[in-house]
Amino acid sequence: TLTTATLDTGAGHPYTDQYLFSVEQQVGAKSSLALDLIYRDDRDIFAMVNENADYATSQIPGNPLTGGTQTVYALRTAPRFVLENAPGGYRQFGSAILRFEKRYSDGWLLRASIVWSDLTGNALKNNSYVPEFQDWNGQVNADGRLSNFSTWEGKVSASVDLPWGIKASAYYTWLSGEYWTPYARVSSSAIKNNATNVNLVERGTEQLDDRHLVDVRLGKDFKLGGDLVLSLFADAFNLLNSDTVTAIDQRWGTISYNATAPEKSTWSSRTAYGAPTAMESPRQIRLGARLAF
Repeated sequence: TLTTATLDTGAGHPYTDQYLFSVEQQVGAKSSLALDLIYRDDRDIFAMVNENADYATSQIPGNPLTGGTQTVYALRTAPRFVLENAPGGYRQFGSAILRFEKRYSDGWLLRASIVWSDLTGNALKNNSYVPEFQDWNGQVNADGRLSNFSTWEGKVSASVDLPWGIKASAYYTWLSGEYWTPYARVSSSAIKNNATNVNLVERGTEQLDDRHLVDVRLGKDFKLGGDLVLSLFADAFNLLNSDTVTAIDQRWGTISYNATAPEKSTWSSRTAYGAPTAMESPRQIRLGARLAF
């Protein structure tokens, strides 16, 4: 169905306050150590908001994950969507980055970094159609750690000159598991917000497995005369063929909402809940050539 919305003519621009602090120290003649601190605060998030507050609030017993009750909002009359600054919408990001670099000398170089990050809020998207504000159920358990980020990220890369003019490079990446949230679909033909989703637990309480990736490259240059140089190289991506799951089905199932007697609403699970929907790309080998002149 086509969803229409009016524009709040008094709406302001979304804005971001961002602060960055960086310091770098030379360590010996060939190395450096650096620290970066980042803080970003997104406010006045622009979203399509249902301004019709004609909801019935219900506490549905039997939450399958907590054992307690589940808050569900039943919209009794048609929604009224307005494009505006979402009331209370926010997103906050903080990060600390420690970096080390040994510059190329004596036939080798090394770079390493460790990153800590935290992304919290109650609105993930910034494309004006933020689903958390299109229905009150979207604000149930909406505050917490957002998806699509890793709290910890470690990287090490190194290059070394081998005999016969061969150059070897290796890259290792460690990413702590991203966060996700189980939810259920609210189903009832008797309410105007049929098929909306509601989080069953606090946002970001579940976490995927950590990821470990190794990429390598071997290359050699051949001088063909004058400025003509032929470069041959071989790359291996995901060398260890890691098959870590990177996304899963997060919908636990359905709440069949009983509008007459909400306490008699029933729960039905899905066998697909928790099933992988994406994983690391398999090992890939790439051979290439480049001619420079």
